Amino acid sequence: MSKRIPATLVEAYRIGIESARANFVPGILLQAVALALVWAYYSIAPFNSFLETLSKNPLLVGPGGAFVSRAFFGGILPGIIMVSFPTLRPRFPLRTILAMTLYWGGMGVVVYGLYVLQARMFGEENGLGVLLAKTAFDQFVYTVFFASILNSFFNFALSRDLSPKRIRADWPVSFLRQIWIPNLLANWVVWCPAMFLIYIFPFPLQIHISGLVGCFWTMLCIQIGLRSSTDISGKRGNIHVG
Repeated sequence: MSKRIPATLVEAYRIGIESARANFVPGILLQAVALALVWAYYSIAPFNSFLETLSKNPLLVGPGGAFVSRAFFGGILPGIIMVSFPTLRPRFPLRTILAMTLYWGGMGVVVYGLYVLQARMFGEENGLGVLLAKTAFDQFVYTVFFASILNSFFNFALSRDLSPKRIRADWPVSFLRQIWIPNLLANWVVWCPAMFLIYIFPFPLQIHISGLVGCFWTMLCIQIGLRSSTDISGKRGNIHVG
């Protein structure tokens, strides 16, 4: 006799599938950006030269360069865009942008370490087997057991202005079920194809290309959050992204 799957878990998967469907068009756009970057790198000589020069800039090499790149693409640039549009402007702009800059800069260092580890584990070639192995490790090990949980919490806190009082008041009965699983499923739909394309680039460029694509993802998530249905707190406009 088989065991029934708990209704709460079924609901979490249902929310995740709905989120993935809602993100389908933005996800296609995001993957199109990644595909266009790959095509341009291998087909347009000036663009290739520009990226190669960028990858050799001392300020953008190693963990420090990863921090600068992700801080810019994940914090400063989205922050400028958010402040420029009244419908996107957060209640506390400086606090929000500073938090995003420091958080995504720190995550850039972590991601750089992930890329170094994978280069040692799987090599730096871009054959199909290597690309699949890196994408699988990225999305089903690193993302599942670390990045998605941490990112979900950060965005949960950020959408509540980093206020401990609001975070406690809105904290769900089951964070993993109500926030993490739905975001993880949506994340897979968007990022599995995108990461496969990103790993085609040479190792020194991967951190910067993923940051650039991540900037598009951040802005898409902000738009999705503003258009989302009522969340678990009964308030509109909160952003929960994985």
